[in-house]
Amino acid sequence: MKRFCMLVIIAALSACASTPTVPLAQAPRHDAGFKPPTAPVDTSAILKVSPEMQQFLNKEVRLQARQSDKKRGLFDALQRDSKVTLDYDSSITKTAAEAFASRSGNCLSLVLMTAAMAHALDLPVHYQQVFLDESWSRIGNLYVSSGHVNIIIGTKNSNYSAQLDDFNTLLIDFLPGPQAYKQRSVSLSEAQVLAMFLNNRAAELLAQNQIDDAYWHATAALQTEPNFQPAHNTLGVIYRRHGDLALAETVFRQILAAEPKNVIALSNLVETLQVMGKPAEAALQLAALRQIQAYPPFHFFNLGQHAMAQAQYAEARSLFEQEAKRDPYNEETHFWLAQANLRLGDLREASRQLSLARDHSTTPGAQELYGKKLKALMALSQQR
Repeated sequence: MKRFCMLVIIAALSACASTPTVPLAQAPRHDAGFKPPTAPVDTSAILKVSPEMQQFLNKEVRLQARQSDKKRGLFDALQRDSKVTLDYDSSITKTAAEAFASRSGNCLSLVLMTAAMAHALDLPVHYQQVFLDESWSRIGNLYVSSGHVNIIIGTKNSNYSAQLDDFNTLLIDFLPGPQAYKQRSVSLSEAQVLAMFLNNRAAELLAQNQIDDAYWHATAALQTEPNFQPAHNTLGVIYRRHGDLALAETVFRQILAAEPKNVIALSNLVETLQVMGKPAEAALQLAALRQIQAYPPFHFFNLGQHAMAQAQYAEARSLFEQEAKRDPYNEETHFWLAQANLRLGDLREASRQLSLARDHSTTPGAQELYGKKLKALMALSQQR
């Protein structure tokens, strides 16, 4: 799937329900154990409209709105003005103003930027979580489960008799048009979206080993939305990394008390119990985990890397192919498939896998790196 921003007008949306909120016990705080944040965690800055954004609204959107309405004016201005087209970049989750200034961001950054401008125009805003196939990635030595959100400007409508030119709703999404409205989705509150941002930042800081700053972002997420389960999980991982193992265990068990089959919390509990020197209890929890999830994320990928290290390239290729079937959009898997095929002398397939790695990469740096490797491989193939 090509990763890009697009604007889609949709008159009839798939049915949406409210996000089920599972009440969670209040997560234990340990503020005294962490250094103060290097910069204050300012939740109000997430949706703040910068002077540059305000100038865009005044000059472009209101100009377009004179001939229609503000919603159509926003759509026309965003669609027509290439200056605000965002390049997909998952390296950091950006505020609305940061995304607008850099012209880059992930799907949440795009949602925040659009929501901030819609708020400034007094337009109704609705957030959605879109259910896609499970996707995992790695940030440093963290395994991260990825989700997807989009935004609706205007009145939500599930009336399939509405016409496209009614401009009943404006859906803005990274997904191609047909996928954007056919996927099942649930509504999100703005508090949940703000908690998503803070939780993303916490995970990104944790991956950079900035544990203290990660802690303050995770707790800010829980202050914004106390039942936001991913932030509970992130806080548990922060405690484990910080050496607060008893607190980590408490957090993971609280999640499991509300959601007994939560795979992420269960796998984190297993690892925590192992570090705490409780092998029997860890084994018991691991057995429960295997009943739900036969193989953990990156299982075949890690086995493939081991096979590569042993120069068992055919076996490695088979293992990477199994991982690619589970998650076809993971760039690392395609990159290692390219290496395995290169070792086996299949330059054509190696080039194809490198192309997939480049297309599915989520940062400009990775796209450039894969592009250079692909160019070199194609040159080698022509020489041969």
